[in-house]
Amino acid sequence: MAGSKSKVGGVFADIKTYRRSYLLTAVASFGGMLFGWDTGLIGGVLSMTAFQKSFNLGNSKSAAYASLSGNIVSVLQAGCFFGAMSSFYLSDKLGRKRALILADIIFLVGSIVQTTSGINTTSLGQLYAGRVIGGFGVGLISAVVPTYIGENANKEIRGRCIGTMQLFNVTGIMLSYFVNYGVNLNIPGNSAKKWRIPFALQMLPGVLLL
Repeated sequence: MAGSKSKVGGVFADIKTYRRSYLLTAVASFGGMLFGWDTGLIGGVLSMTAFQKSFNLGNSKSAAYASLSGNIVSVLQAGCFFGAMSSFYLSDKLGRKRALILADIIFLVGSIVQTTSGINTTSLGQLYAGRVIGGFGVGLISAVVPTYIGENANKEIRGRCIGTMQLFNVTGIMLSYFVNYGVNLNIPGNSAKKWRIPFALQMLPGVLLL
């Protein structure tokens, strides 16, 4: 019992000693959460009949729709590739913090573009553009956050701090699933709100990061 109390006391002492590093880690790790949220929500959105109706996509079980779904998912990864590639230059030129802020703003712009797509049109062009823009921001964030945390965290806790980003990443994926489930459960019919709300809510961790 005494040993257990000693361990608990050690944990609290550790948090108190490195509280600033832990706070910085928690805030910066929202970059991991928005990455997970952005990648996790799209599968549920594509399966919504409300999304298919908004863009007049036809039969969701057809080979053409499967190919289209793959394109919508993959354009984010294309943006991520170029965002991660640009991190070598931007993080050195602007510094880690400014590069992270810039990446977050780019992500938020991409999210807004995605959320407002399909208004008075059935074209997917705006959605594709938003996915690429958001992907660029996400890719840049995913490359800068571990470096930023690693350079600021004390060496005694550096490993667990860097690992926190992955914890936030999978938390973002989980939250996106629950949001998709919630809108399907509570919004009746084929209202466009069903797929717009998940796109809009992915901005929440981005706002917290900023």
